[in-house]
Amino acid sequence: MINIYIGTQNRKDITEFTLDNINKYKRDSNLYLYDDNSVDYDIDFLKQFTDNVVRYNERTGIARIRKNQIKHFIDSNADFCYLTDNDTIHDEFFVGKLLEFNKQFDNILSIFNTDFHKTSSNYNKDLLIKKVITGNSIFFNRNIAERVFNSITNDRLPCDNWDWQISHVFDNFAVSKTSYCEHLGWRGIHSSYDNPCRAINPTEFLINEYKRFQELYPEYK
Repeated sequence: MINIYIGTQNRKDITEFTLDNINKYKRDSNLYLYDDNSVDYDIDFLKQFTDNVVRYNERTGIARIRKNQIKHFIDSNADFCYLTDNDTIHDEFFVGKLLEFNKQFDNILSIFNTDFHKTSSNYNKDLLIKKVITGNSIFFNRNIAERVFNSITNDRLPCDNWDWQISHVFDNFAVSKTSYCEHLGWRGIHSSYDNPCRAINPTEFLINEYKRFQELYPEYK
């Protein structure tokens, strides 16, 4: 069983598109939303997608939210934890790919390949090795969950570099050569309106989903 954790804050159009996408293709995974005091929507909006919603009454910050999510995973009965964002859409077969790649690389892995983080080496026909991993796609099992949790040592606002903190503790990360998720990335961390962090080698499904998003919301082109 996989627990999928998403941190949400504002960006209603993007959040709705993203959550609708992941809900369709998460298979039997559990979806958990942690909302950081959004003003663009209320808890009822989020509960359209899952009953598992935690909403903070004041700004908490993504670093602390990630620690809370990982702690929830540790206390759960799930086998795997997947951390992603409310501006990231996923391929229809992303769950199967996460499980497939975990059999090849039993450590932290990602299905988002981007040139924002450079490749260190080739691992096999499916995976690359990188020294830094992106926060919008992080997958691991419970055997290393405590270590991931403890690697986030600074979770106070305004700190938002929780993924970099993990990168300093773990030596290598596996990243799929084909991207099975895509970053919409408007007004997010490591993004700008003109130059968001995009996927390398996205699937045809993701290319079409991204086009559909731009057709629905041309203001984000």
